[in-house]
Amino acid sequence: MTEYRPLMVSVAYNMLGSRAEAEDVVQDVLLRWEETPKDRVENVRGYLVKSTVNAAINSLQSAHKKRLSYPNIWLPEPLPDAVEHAANPTGETRTVLTYEMMVLTRELSPLELAVFVLKEAFDYTHEEIAEMLDRRTEHSRQLLKRAKDKIQQAQASYPAPTPSDLRLAERIVAAITAGDVAGLIALLAPDVRLTADGGGKVAASPTPLLGAEKVAHLLTTAARKAQFSPRIEVLSINGQPGFVVFDRTHPVAAYVLTVSEGDKVSRMYVMLNPNKLQAFQKS
Repeated sequence: MTEYRPLMVSVAYNMLGSRAEAEDVVQDVLLRWEETPKDRVENVRGYLVKSTVNAAINSLQSAHKKRLSYPNIWLPEPLPDAVEHAANPTGETRTVLTYEMMVLTRELSPLELAVFVLKEAFDYTHEEIAEMLDRRTEHSRQLLKRAKDKIQQAQASYPAPTPSDLRLAERIVAAITAGDVAGLIALLAPDVRLTADGGGKVAASPTPLLGAEKVAHLLTTAARKAQFSPRIEVLSINGQPGFVVFDRTHPVAAYVLTVSEGDKVSRMYVMLNPNKLQAFQKS
């Protein structure tokens, strides 16, 4: 069933926010598939996606307790878009939720999240979703409406960051490395919010940092105090512009940027937890 694995992993990752957990879920589903009587399954693809969605829901319900004890802020594991394209060159099952949307969907119940991901990211019909979740079609519609009401953000995905977005990321990197606080402030929205996940392994603020001046001072100070000569690579991460800081081949931080109107950064998500940076590791 290798042809369906990229789709299954992508569905599970969008729901769980963890590539490792998604891989585990899919592996369990495929192991159970080996023991399933094949003559009872008319649509193999649909059966495997349904099994993946329900296994991810079960995983979310148990993960909730774990995240209550997670040190400070929990953020989804970021992935470079190149990973998804390489795994599936057709683009059909690439990760389509933006990083910011993955953060926002953490506020949803497991069922709301399942419906939102299947409809908004993978364009399943409500009839198909209802069958997967053993619900009525109207209930699927209600769950999607509740999810959108909670998120209050209409656009779930973008094909890729624009060239302008990536140039903005490059300008931010240049300002940080030059220690240009004023130049960096000019690239940030006045009410910019920086949220960091250190996972209890790397020091990170337990609450989001608000305001262009505070964020600019934090970033330039951190760069100045770095105990190594950082190499920074600008790239597309989960459909948004971003950059990764490397100590030689080892990733130490990934920054995902949300660009507001006026080409300024309104949100900055910083992944510092080394366990969630493995996808950026250089060989």
